[in-house]
Amino acid sequence: MSTGIKRLEQSLKNHFGAESADLAQIFDVCLGKECTSYAEIDLPEEDKNESLLTAFEERALVPVQMRPSQGWDSCGLRLTADESYFMPRVVRILLTHARETGRLDARQAVQEVLAECSARDTGNMVQLFEKAMSHVRSFKFEAGLLHQLGQSLEGPLDLHASMDLFVLAGMMSPCTGMSVPSGLAWFEINPSLFWE
Repeated sequence: MSTGIKRLEQSLKNHFGAESADLAQIFDVCLGKECTSYAEIDLPEEDKNESLLTAFEERALVPVQMRPSQGWDSCGLRLTADESYFMPRVVRILLTHARETGRLDARQAVQEVLAECSARDTGNMVQLFEKAMSHVRSFKFEAGLLHQLGQSLEGPLDLHASMDLFVLAGMMSPCTGMSVPSGLAWFEINPSLFWE
């Protein structure tokens, strides 16, 4: 086992316990490519399926969909040889640094992904996202929260552009299951940003 995989496993141990070894192997394979197929993951089938389910629930891996989906909650996970998975951009940064350093640093991953995705100053966007993270319940929040939090920030902030960027970077996703019945826009923050 390479030093990078050992560091990755160690960084995941607090959150995932014994499953961290299998997750580290899966994540190491996925970090090497844009999309990874089920068949490319070299683990016993039961362990692979269990770990892929965990990775999907934690939004570290998302199935590649044949048709566009509204959000992570509308993606279906299939554990078959022809299924492929991708890693959201912010998770890729988070786990790349964990593989290099042995530490998970969600704040650094958020700052880096926003800097990569935006040509403007991202300081207010980072603050807005961090404030939203402190208000979530079960990783979810109603979009009006961002409007309220944005008003407390100094300086200009394009709320709609920030939300689009958060979704594009894999930091959050629309919750279609909650939004339609309630009539309110709900979002899910990527659970991997809460790993310690």
